[in-house]
Amino acid sequence: MSRINYTAKTVAAAAHLLKTCEHPTMVDGIMARTTQMLNSVWGVEYRNIKAKTPVGEMPYAVAYFWDRVSTELSGVEGSHIVLQAVHGQEVNPPGHEGNVHISFQANNSATRFVAKLRLPS
Repeated sequence: MSRINYTAKTVAAAAHLLKTCEHPTMVDGIMARTTQMLNSVWGVEYRNIKAKTPVGEMPYAVAYFWDRVSTELSGVEGSHIVLQAVHGQEVNPPGHEGNVHISFQANNSATRFVAKLRLPS
């Protein structure tokens, strides 16, 4: 399974769980575990992107990964999930270029997932 596919499936599973769960403790647990899983996969993917991509093209390579994840999500049956991934200068101080702010929500869900994926220093 590719990291793009794994990330999309993680987001889809979390969106489904958040849509069906209303208990605050459960919601917090789902969000915390999902953030851990996404942090882990993003850390590996970012290192791979950085090793293969010229510095000036990094923003495009990062955007490409998250665009592919979003495209993969559009193929998930039975749900409509809109993923936003904000990266680059607008969310990263100098020296933290790999951090990403993500958010998503399943169709008709009251809970919106919002997280900051931070790379280890």
